[in-house]
Amino acid sequence: MELLIFHPNRKIGELINSSLRVYTNVEAKFISTFEDLLTEIPNSKSTYLICGLNKNFLESNAYKKSKMHFRKFKKIYSIGKLDNSPEKDELAMNLVELPELTEEFYTKDLIKKDFRIIDELKTLIKRFARDFGIDSLKMSKVKVSEFYGLPKLLFTDGVYPIDIFMKSGEDFKLIVPAGEEITQSSLEGTLKEQNELFVYSASRLKIMEYLVETISRELDIKGKSLAEDLESLHTGYNLANLLGNLNLSKETKDITNKLIKSTLKTIAEVKDLRPLLDKILSNKASYRYTKDMITIYLGSHIIDKAEWGDKDQKNKFLHLCLFSDIGLYNDDQAKISGKDELTNSSLSKDLKELVNNHALKSSEIIAKHDAFPYGLETLVKCHHGSPTGVGFDVLVGALTPLNLLFLMCEDFTRAILAADELNVKFDQIKAFDEIKEKYSEHGKFQKYFNELTELSN
Repeated sequence: MELLIFHPNRKIGELINSSLRVYTNVEAKFISTFEDLLTEIPNSKSTYLICGLNKNFLESNAYKKSKMHFRKFKKIYSIGKLDNSPEKDELAMNLVELPELTEEFYTKDLIKKDFRIIDELKTLIKRFARDFGIDSLKMSKVKVSEFYGLPKLLFTDGVYPIDIFMKSGEDFKLIVPAGEEITQSSLEGTLKEQNELFVYSASRLKIMEYLVETISRELDIKGKSLAEDLESLHTGYNLANLLGNLNLSKETKDITNKLIKSTLKTIAEVKDLRPLLDKILSNKASYRYTKDMITIYLGSHIIDKAEWGDKDQKNKFLHLCLFSDIGLYNDDQAKISGKDELTNSSLSKDLKELVNNHALKSSEIIAKHDAFPYGLETLVKCHHGSPTGVGFDVLVGALTPLNLLFLMCEDFTRAILAADELNVKFDQIKAFDEIKEKYSEHGKFQKYFNELTELSN
């Protein structure tokens, strides 16, 4: 099968190309300019085309002069809409319209709240695989070498879940061990001349899943500045309504909101922390974001009532809420808060291990940055109740007052969100009974519990 891929956004095009190669074992030639595409078509042996279309392309003189060449394709997978071409002319031949991933779609005024490139890309891959009879059995028989290369363009600065290598002559050199960061300085420095980075072939599905998720977050927020992020903190997934159901005073809301904004602004000023901040702010309709924000408001209210409560403790609690799950990739993983949930989940073995160890991994990420509050590393490591950061077994007697407060507030928030997701009435009594059963042996429990019940009445 000969395949061409055209898309004006190079990163999207490379993402499509690499995804097809990893998930369907189809090799394609990627082209990112109209002129190069229309020069390539007459002489190409390709019989299939995946094409990112937009108005400029359809109205270009180059296209009008060469459109007859599109007849050669057996099938054209159109990424985008052809409404701008009344007759759809030569492109109508064997056309399959797929999700819209055009570059112009990601301007500030066109962002759709319910759109995520990761979902649209999955649709594309499934349709392509179905049309060409590619299934898991065929993919299981694909033979690959020990290392698998992917375009460096797809790698941004951040923490990666598997070992990353660069090619040096005939050898492969480990440059970033699993759980460590690729920094912007290394991408622009030692790795500048590398066109590809490599992973073990056995891990190619895992890294592709991570890259798709990371790039999806990046593109979903394209065109939005930090200032706009801060201004729209509470416009996401049911957050305002959910907060409105709690007995939070206007003073608590105002003070907490100011603290959130000032903290995020401070974090954004630290260059190395901006990727972590982007990960948090990238999708305000997400489970993680909503959970973190509600937990922050609940905890801030209770800290104000505690004898040890002060601004430093509120700041530390806010950081704990925001960064405790920084080692996870998505909402499905963040929803898991117990051993049985993890065991019964549909996650792969590697991802189950990631979730089981994420408190420890998140704390290791925190430890690398001096800008975080002192002691945050330990708080994050224990945020599921295990002193080692591994697993979900709560050792109540070992919990600090701040960790206990976090666990109680987060458990209460998880119960609120679970009811909201199922569109059923929130059962406060059940939520309180479960919290009491888990944490009542701690000396600070009753004080926090009293304040929490007052907020929900």
